[in-house]
Parts: sequence; C-alpha cells; structure tokens
Amino acid sequence: RASATRSRAPVLGNDTMKAGTTKVWRAYGAKHGVLALVAIPLKRAGTSVGMLLLCADTKDFFGEAVIPLLSELGADVSFALENSDKEHARHEALQEKMRGDAASSAKTDFLGHMSHELRTPLNAMLGFTQLLATDRFPVLAPRHAEWVRLINEAGWHLLGMVDDLMDISVIDS
Repeated sequence: RASATRSRAPVLGNDTMKAGTTKVWRAYGAKHGVLALVAIPLKRAGTSVGMLLLCADTKDFFGEAVIPLLSELGADVSFALENSDKEHARHEALQEKMRGDAASSAKTDFLGHMSHELRTPLNAMLGFTQLLATDRFPVLAPRHAEWVRLINEAGWHLLGMVDDLMDISVIDS
C-alpha cells in the first residue's frame, strides 16, 4: 500500500506468498486466500486519500499489460470522488440558500404583520387627535391642546418610521 501511495501508480503483487512480499501482504493473503493483488491509489485534489485493492485467488492473475487500464480505473474513481465532493458542496450551498430564503421570507412576513399591528392603533390615535385638534368648539385647555398636538406629531413620526421599515423590507426582499 505504501509503495502504491508513493508511486501514485498501481502496484502489482502477483504472488503474495513469495519471500520478498511484506509480512502484511503475506498475512492478508494467507487469511483471505489471496495470491495476487493490485493496489490502486485513489486521489482527491492530487492528494492520496485511499486505495482500491483488487484481489485474486490465482497467482500471477494480474499482468503488466493491465497496468494502464488499472491506472485509468484509479483516475476514473478519483475523478468520481472529486465530483462527489463538488456535488456535495453544491448541495450544501443550495441548502444554505434555501434556509436563507426561508429566513428572509419569515422576516418579510413578520414585518408585514407588525406593520399592520402598528398601523391599526396608530390610525385610531391619529384620527382622534385630529378630531380633538379641529373641533369647532374648543373643549381643551390650551395646555391640553398642546399635548394633543405633540401626540399627533409623535404619531405621524411613528407612522413614518413604520413606512420606512416596510420600504427597507421591500428592498431587502
């Protein structure tokens, strides 16, 4: 495995029981009945990330002629791994966008409801202050009339703020 990772090319082991083979391969071969194997390195973004191991129960099963084919197989599997990473990233980005859209929609709905809830009492307040200010017969003392005028101004200011908030909400959405 280490030699396949270092060479970045498939490594043949056509006789796992021969003397030059590592103890690990001999033990693996003896335990699983493997007499020939090929270790094909798998890469992601040029970095080794694993190994594709092909095994055979026949000595000398894999010949040197299959090395180019096995190299191509390793490249194809590596390409698929990289594409799955990219697809996963695209999927995550789409999920994040959908969460952001849902949050934005919830915010817009909230602002719309809040606007309605604020406008209803504001309209009543402004209407009554206007009635008190324009009554033909002055029923309020000058001091109270000034208070009504201040309430009316504050109400219009608050209504303007609600309108500005809705404008920002519309622009944002």
